[in-house]
Amino acid sequence: MTSGVRGVVAAVVAAAALAAGTLLLPGAPAGADRPIATARLRLADGESIGRVRFYDRGEKTKVSVRIEVPRGVTALQDFHGFHVHANDNPANGQGCEADPAAPPSSWFVSADGHLEAPGETHGGHKGDLQTLYLLANGEATATFYVDRFEVHELAGRAVILHANRDNYGNVPLGTAPEEYTANSPAAVTRTADTGNAGGRVACGVVEVGSRTGEPSTRPPDGDIWVIDVSTGVTRPLVSTPRLEGAPDWSPEGRRLAFGRLEAEVESGNTDIWVTDFSGGEPLRLVGGPARDLTPDWSPDGRRIAFSSDRRDSEDIWFVDVADGTLTQMTDHPARDQYPRFSPDGRHLVFVSDRAGSPDVWITEVDGGPPRQLTFAPDVEIYPAFSPDGRSLAYLSQGPGRPPELWLIGVDGRAPRRLLGIESPNRLAWSPDGTHLAVREEVDRKLHLLNVETGEVTPLTRGDGDHFYPTWSPDGGQLAYAVIGSG
Repeated sequence: MTSGVRGVVAAVVAAAALAAGTLLLPGAPAGADRPIATARLRLADGESIGRVRFYDRGEKTKVSVRIEVPRGVTALQDFHGFHVHANDNPANGQGCEADPAAPPSSWFVSADGHLEAPGETHGGHKGDLQTLYLLANGEATATFYVDRFEVHELAGRAVILHANRDNYGNVPLGTAPEEYTANSPAAVTRTADTGNAGGRVACGVVEVGSRTGEPSTRPPDGDIWVIDVSTGVTRPLVSTPRLEGAPDWSPEGRRLAFGRLEAEVESGNTDIWVTDFSGGEPLRLVGGPARDLTPDWSPDGRRIAFSSDRRDSEDIWFVDVADGTLTQMTDHPARDQYPRFSPDGRHLVFVSDRAGSPDVWITEVDGGPPRQLTFAPDVEIYPAFSPDGRSLAYLSQGPGRPPELWLIGVDGRAPRRLLGIESPNRLAWSPDGTHLAVREEVDRKLHLLNVETGEVTPLTRGDGDHFYPTWSPDGGQLAYAVIGSG
């Protein structure tokens, strides 16, 4: 690879990191594997148990499943039928309709029968997927490939998890000693149509997104928008011919720090800027030939932490907001990225691969050695302090599985996983600590996750990809980056 090509590639990666807040760590490359379609599976009472993701692989489709079924819902340590259903007959209802008070036999009948082409019988239906095995704790994880449908055919279809095993029509009917004798034509028909997989335990309607395009050497248009959380009204805040992203609201609520890709894309140079809500031109706070990314205000508003490669390795730096003085916080040959202040301003968390894989670390702002908080052999990224300072939210991603949202105490104890959310982007706690603003991968918009119940509700709408949320101190507004139209 020539130096010129390397420079363009580095610049494009920097642009993606700026707009989306993407961390460029081993195992989490820009433009990573993205699902083209997703179905969130829910029980009859509406509880989310996980997701099914579909990836376009040309002549085949990759299917990735990760769910967790509560005890008492269906048989554990057993196999369960798993199919794509047609969801094409409004006479039976639409989507995933179920009344938990009604008999289980009535649940999700609205999803209709298996997705199939004319003349197909079970075992050969388009929508037949491999059975899922539920472990003793209710978890099921699977990745496999099919070639009977293309991803775009799944829009509006429904994925069903059944109560029983699926025989795939593989019942040797006949009168020989090693064969079964059908007790009625109806039994043969039922086996051919359904595989005798039994009732419907969970259902999810498939949403199809857009394809991930090839990387471009031209940065996309990127602006910063603000949404009123109560009314849903949005407005552009920073919009220039440059690419802006990675916003962070100041603690007094009057200013916003953000990153901007400077000059031409080939330079790969990103700087830290500050804009005032009262008006006037934005002020460049940190400049120079470096990739300065992911600003985070200190709680007293006096300085901003950010990551920078201005001295070869990527480290954490502080800038004094009043006079622009730079102070290097970490100095290590590894990559130290994505700093976040604790609510009391005494500590800083960041992500580093200094122990081998990207993990969450914590350090005292006034000095002292960093302490490692996460130790999984996965990629642990995007840490965010809860408003009370007692816990951290972060994302964990391992080989062959999408990012998972976790909570952990600041002492590194009591980690717990929050299911039903895939958000490969910055996490932002609401000031009251009840919700997290997250980015959903399917529609690439911002949603609110109730930390206690796990309920996810849409927040932003409109065109473009929405990234990197940051709350106003009073919780009334949210600023975010947009690639494309807002």
